[in-house]
Amino acid sequence: MQGMTRLAVGIVLTGWVAAGVTDTDIWGHVRFGLDFLASGHLPWHDPYSFTSDQAWINHEWLWDVLVGALYQFGGLTGLLVFRAALAAAFLVVVDRATRRAPAWVRLVTLLAVTLASIGQWTSTRPQLATLLLYAITLSSPDAMGLPALFAVWANLHGGWIMGLGALVVHAVLRPTRRRGLVVVACGLATLLNPYGFRLWIGIADAIHRGWADVTEWAPIWWLSTGSAPLFLWVALVLVAAGLSSVVAADRPAWIWTGLSLLAAARSRRLLALASITIVAELMPHWPAARLVPRSSINGRVLLAGIVPVGVACWAAVSWLAPGRTCFPPAAGLHAPETDAVTFIRDRNIRGRAVIYFDYGEYAIWHVGDRLSLSIDNRRETVYSDEVVQAHHRFYRGLDPEYPARLNADVVWVPRDSVTIEQLETRGWVRRFAGPRSVILLRQPGALVIGRESSGSPCFPNP
Repeated sequence: MQGMTRLAVGIVLTGWVAAGVTDTDIWGHVRFGLDFLASGHLPWHDPYSFTSDQAWINHEWLWDVLVGALYQFGGLTGLLVFRAALAAAFLVVVDRATRRAPAWVRLVTLLAVTLASIGQWTSTRPQLATLLLYAITLSSPDAMGLPALFAVWANLHGGWIMGLGALVVHAVLRPTRRRGLVVVACGLATLLNPYGFRLWIGIADAIHRGWADVTEWAPIWWLSTGSAPLFLWVALVLVAAGLSSVVAADRPAWIWTGLSLLAAARSRRLLALASITIVAELMPHWPAARLVPRSSINGRVLLAGIVPVGVACWAAVSWLAPGRTCFPPAAGLHAPETDAVTFIRDRNIRGRAVIYFDYGEYAIWHVGDRLSLSIDNRRETVYSDEVVQAHHRFYRGLDPEYPARLNADVVWVPRDSVTIEQLETRGWVRRFAGPRSVILLRQPGALVIGRESSGSPCFPNP
């Protein structure tokens, strides 16, 4: 009966976290995947931006191809099924790590890890694959099949660095010939990618430059970007401290748990991996409980278990069903209104566009055939630090001449941007004004007033 309860809860959680939403990156991942399927090759230089000044080391290319193929051949249903499969597999791995613990602990752990990881599940990004692959790695750090996993992981997402770090800590603190071979083989396996050593160099450069100006990468003590991560981190520390008096984990497990918590403090995006670390490293060492003989399953017990599972399936389908039409916008998503895209299409606006960072991949999807963009969400992958910082200065109103130096034809920024009046005093004309964004052109003309588009964007629609 306890197993049926966990199954029901797992089904509900799968439906909840797998429900599709629209974030700033989904447009790019699917678009770049479709481009690969159409051309059959990976571009070394970005075809969508006119300020891209470094080779495009797309360390997430395999994820792009996967979601592009699923969308092309299965539509939104294909993406939902893929998300649900990743979520279900992740929950199974987490549940297996707690199999020595009491039933109520196992249930609470499923709920807690899901909540700690919800920030990653709200998007259709390769972090979803990292959650699963990281959990598998920690569950079997000596497995000879790990090099194959890392060969795939290195082409999906840069999160393999955390997994390799865990293996190194285990191998150094409890060295064995097998562990040493596994670590070396996993490291070499990450070179099995289209870019070879340049993948390592590209990721190292991105880490060195940092992402602290992006909210989800900010330290937990930056309360101006939200206090919830700090409370979550404190909760994880308290859980780990509480487990110290219950489990008899070895030194590598405790040291890696501590390191993962320190990493999560520096970057709130790693909180999900820290929660997985606590479960996968510590929970398997829970003292073995006294085995209770299994009683025979009679009809009443079976019926009592089937009913909650059936209700759970209904709830999961209810969560997933709306995504078959479109993926609604994620909470707090900064995106233009639908009328802005209509304005660009109807008036056949073309040329170079200086654009707000969060609009980049949205614009690539909807008007990338008309506008060449100055920046998008890929940042360190495509643009040098000079280009990124130049945009930040422009957004803050410190460099209103930036579009002119770029010979831009279009400026597309949020409605409350301080740059709008600065540009108008320099000859730019406000041609579209909506409740969310403003588009300025060099050519005079009538001003188009945009309307609010509630519930938008709703991928794949504007």
